[in-house]
Amino acid sequence: MPTWRLILTALCVCIAVQGCSGSEPAPAPDAGGVEDAGSDSGTEPVDAGNDGGPSGTDGGTPGPNAVRVTRLIRDLTGDAPQEQPWVFPPDSLELFVVEGESFVEIPGAPGAPGEYVFPDVPRVTYYLREGLTWVVTSERQVDLGYNKTFRDDIEYPENGSWARLSLGGLEPWHARSDTPQGPQRLPPYSRLDLISDELGSRSSFLFLSMREGDTHVYQETDVATMPQVEAARGDRMRVVQSSPRELGPLPDGGVQRYLAAVRAHHLAPVSHDGSQPLNISGELLPLPMQEVALDWRRPAFEPLAAAVHPTASPNSAHLGLRAASPEPAIEGQRGPSSELATLGMAADGFADVSGTLVYGNPSSRLPGALAVITLSFDVPVELPGEAPFNMWATITIQERPSQLASGPLTPRVEPPRALTLDGTEAYSPRTLAAGTHVLAWQPPRSGAPDAYLVRLLWFEPGVLNVIPGSIMSIYLDGSATSVRVPPGGLQRGWHHRFSVEAIVSEGFSPSKRPQSIGSRYIISRAPTLSGLLSVPAQAP
Repeated sequence: MPTWRLILTALCVCIAVQGCSGSEPAPAPDAGGVEDAGSDSGTEPVDAGNDGGPSGTDGGTPGPNAVRVTRLIRDLTGDAPQEQPWVFPPDSLELFVVEGESFVEIPGAPGAPGEYVFPDVPRVTYYLREGLTWVVTSERQVDLGYNKTFRDDIEYPENGSWARLSLGGLEPWHARSDTPQGPQRLPPYSRLDLISDELGSRSSFLFLSMREGDTHVYQETDVATMPQVEAARGDRMRVVQSSPRELGPLPDGGVQRYLAAVRAHHLAPVSHDGSQPLNISGELLPLPMQEVALDWRRPAFEPLAAAVHPTASPNSAHLGLRAASPEPAIEGQRGPSSELATLGMAADGFADVSGTLVYGNPSSRLPGALAVITLSFDVPVELPGEAPFNMWATITIQERPSQLASGPLTPRVEPPRALTLDGTEAYSPRTLAAGTHVLAWQPPRSGAPDAYLVRLLWFEPGVLNVIPGSIMSIYLDGSATSVRVPPGGLQRGWHHRFSVEAIVSEGFSPSKRPQSIGSRYIISRAPTLSGLLSVPAQAP
């Protein structure tokens, strides 16, 4: 059975290699930090307990005290979704019940394909663990199914890629200017991206010679983030031009601008492994434009900084529109971030933002849209012997554009309140022993959570972790107000923080496919952070 040291080593490697994006982890992703980690099977968990159940059951059928864990993988990479059961390796899951301060393991074993059975579990709340992910529940049936949105073997050229462009039909180019601009006025320039729905990738071209008003581009340019493309496997690409549009006036007399997809060129099927320049030629064509009304009540979000952490301050706000499956789908595939439109604002003011966003959608595979609104906050970090820096904490709202247009954009859920650790307030820095601890909180002032996600974050010594790593993720029901943190997470000589995130998403439940959190379309998330927790390198 893997030790925490091995798990942490694997995590560090994962973070170093492109953040683990672009492929499905196996057997299951840490849904607190990956893009697509759920499933939309549309069925109840598979009932496969009658065939080949583990020893200790009655003729292969789980008894009344059994906990059955199922997983169906829904493959969305082809034209039609396909489901297949995951074959659990032995010892891939662990189940614990808490007795006092001790975690007592209950044995289990794989059953039929797509099933893992713990035949005799007391009818109490238990902890189910797979890798870095924990589910705290009392349910007798847990579904760990998820969506597979990209193939498993996406690769990137070792030395990056290079493209040779010969494109016409551009909307008159807005060149990047060296004249200082206020952050709220950015971006005042055009952008050209190479996008693949099948690979989930977006690579922006860097142009140094484009001039104001140009309607064509003849240039070679680096596309280092483009994966290898295989036409025979259905990989397709398109070039999309985004241009600035004006949303409305700003209180200081300026103009709030945003970028919107306006033109596109779909490339003929081609394979490319990075060994030669990719030739891209053709004419970009105007996209049919869509509209969505925006009434963003930004002042309503300002007080949330203190709820994130007493020392937090606003950093920035962002609204992005990305291609997605059409309504009424609840979860599934989506295109690259902010492909359709992007609106960014700095933190120097919380004035209301209103107007009409206009954008085009060049994707035939994903003709719908999803709005992703994020508000980032700076939380100071002072590690011993290191220069002070800020980490980020983010409140997120995901909605369909139709919901965005139906009323004012205000907080859907606020962060949990009154965070405590072992009975005392948890926002101040402190030194901890490496054992188990009890984290508790009060529900948010507004918004009824469907679930909570507790994450134990860590800061690597000598590295400024603006986005710290996650040692463990613990999913709890929306009625929970405390959790005993499993042993083995707090590492000697390291510095940590707890994040407790309130989650609102109708139908989401930790026992009913917690891995779906990354692929749900309608979801709001708001975290609160503990103070810095230091664990001595040596036991006292």
